[in-house]
Amino acid sequence: MRTTKRHRQARPSFMEIQNNWRLFRFASTLLPTAPGSYETPAIQAVRFNDDCIEVVSDTLQTELEGFGLRAFTFFGLLVFLIAVIVGVDNWFGVVWVPILGLPVIGLLGFFLSRILLPRYRYRCSKVRFDRRSRRVYYVPYPEESSDTIWELDWDRLQGIDWTTGRAQPYLYLVGYTCNLPEPQLVKIPVMYNGEIWADHIWAWLHRFMAQIEDLPPPKIITLPQSPRDVLMRYGGRWIVRSLTTKKGRLWLPLTIWVDLAILLVFMPSMALPQLIVLLYPEIQFPEENNRHCGFASG
Repeated sequence: MRTTKRHRQARPSFMEIQNNWRLFRFASTLLPTAPGSYETPAIQAVRFNDDCIEVVSDTLQTELEGFGLRAFTFFGLLVFLIAVIVGVDNWFGVVWVPILGLPVIGLLGFFLSRILLPRYRYRCSKVRFDRRSRRVYYVPYPEESSDTIWELDWDRLQGIDWTTGRAQPYLYLVGYTCNLPEPQLVKIPVMYNGEIWADHIWAWLHRFMAQIEDLPPPKIITLPQSPRDVLMRYGGRWIVRSLTTKKGRLWLPLTIWVDLAILLVFMPSMALPQLIVLLYPEIQFPEENNRHCGFASG
């Protein structure tokens, strides 16, 4: 991948970053440019080879995504099944019809945020780190920038741990682009969870870019790519084991009701948000960058 030589900008100061984005004026911790040896390095990755690693920047394919839609759909389906089994009376319309409308309310709430915020219009975005060139690659959202790709100098980045305790926490990588005609100060999010924290990711990346060999391997994660992947994650494996394994068929007369509950209530309510998310586009790297990082499909 060709890299055009530009004037190398200095690492931005924390004050400069805060002046540029109000986001970092609260709930933000500036991470050390050289993490201590006591920090435990750990990271989750989508793809990994000897020279490059690809991690999730942001994604809607998480367990908590669409929680409200799941809850509303679950209660709506549950009430519907109860009404079918028990029967209805004259008061059914007054009491239960509004409850049956809960899935519709859930759908409205689910799509409202997708209309307002760009990050909710795409299934997933990713970041790549190349330790040969010591570069970071990121494709911004089209609503965020018209640039095809951002390329940043790893040695001139700041790492910021942003967490409020309620919203999704992120490790933000902030620095100047080095592949554009005019350097731009940009921020790149890297989401994390309760298993691996921002300082763990920061320490791992520093050691990876320094080409330290005794580094713990990344935990490879697989995001659903098809409706089958989603359904198997939310109850499908149980149903398959119950119907296809010898032990499952042996207990089928007792577990058939559990299977029906999973099939009719649990799977539709839990899988619905992720089935919708699969329809969203995923941010893609240019093919030139795929070849450069060793992630080309062909």
